Order: sequence, then C-alpha cells, then structure tokens
Amino acid sequence: MIPQPVRIALVDDHPALRAGTRELLEQREWIVVARVTEDVEEARAILRSGGSVDVVVLDLHLGTSSGLALLHETRAVEARPAIVVWTGYDLPTYRRFAKEAGAAAFVGKTAPLGDLVSAIRAAAAGEGQVDMPSTRAPTHISTQDRDTVKLVVAGLSNDEIAARLGIGSRTVELRLTRLYRRFSVRTRPELVVMLINEGWLDLPPDTSAD
Repeated sequence: MIPQPVRIALVDDHPALRAGTRELLEQREWIVVARVTEDVEEARAILRSGGSVDVVVLDLHLGTSSGLALLHETRAVEARPAIVVWTGYDLPTYRRFAKEAGAAAFVGKTAPLGDLVSAIRAAAAGEGQVDMPSTRAPTHISTQDRDTVKLVVAGLSNDEIAARLGIGSRTVELRLTRLYRRFSVRTRPELVVMLINEGWLDLPPDTSAD
C-alpha cells in the first residue's frame, strides 16, 4: 500500500530534464513533485530531513558534485527517504554501489518512463530493493588495487606509488601486471580508461570492492 499522494524530490542537474520529468510524473494523480533541485546541499538536507518527502529520485552526477557521495554519506541516516537512483550512467559498478548504500531502485535514464514510475511506486510502498539487472557483467577490484590505479591516474611512478601506499615497488608492479592480465589490457592508460568507463574510480574512497 503506497501513501496517497506520494511526495517526491527530484534531484538532477539538467534543467530541461528536470522540468520535463516533473511534468510527466505529475500526470500520475498519486505523485506530487514536492521538491526539485540541482543543489547538492539542498539534496543533502532533504535526505537527512526524514519525512519531508517519501521518495528521492537522485541522479548520480550533479555537475561537479556527486550523488554517489550523497548516497554513501547518508546511508546510515535514520528515516532517510526511499531513494530511486536515476542516472545516465548505467554501470554495474554503480548498480552494486547503489544497492549496498540502500537505494530502493536503480533506473537508467534510457529506460522507459514507466520503469521510473514503477520504481517510485515500489519505493514508496516499502517493497524492498527492486532487482537491479544489467546487461553488462560487473567488474570487481579490491580496494588496494583501486587505490593503486588512482595514483596511476595522478601520474605517479611505481616508486612514488609504493612510497605513498607504504608498500614495495615490486608489489605495485605485481598489482598492475595482474590487472593487465585480468582485463586484457597492455598499458597503464588502457587500464585507467577501462576502470573509468566501469565507474570504479568515481566511488567514495572508503567503499570496498572486496
């Protein structure tokens, strides 16, 4: 049984998309779009307000800010509204992260609007997490490997990475060689591009991939 009406907050950084989505959602008589924002501080306040809205529809990329970080930092907030992640970045990594951070559903922006409506209904009804299928196989890398690659992205040499992480240069070399073989790449840039495309390097720093 869902509350009547369902009050939602729409958090997205694209003005035209926000306006069009609001109009389409409010054609459902049981939906009221109570809050619309692109501001990360306002979104944070909504997620911490407990009861001001029933469902937050949250984009994961908010200009220079991150909906991923918002999910992560508010995951333990009591009475956090149900969250439907709605993003153009339909990556298995993001789906897994959203699920672990307690999102009720994950919907790609290329999906039919009916999928978003169904996700909002399920989230408002407290039906638990909606299944998050993906057509792409998930990538799993350890926290240690991700920390190593982030320093590769920053332009550090193996010796500099070793000093930063407090490990030996040989360990850095072995980590990178293992990742090359695992993902069938041959160079540092190829490895970085692959992991960026999979979304791993965007995740908050203390999120474990193990």
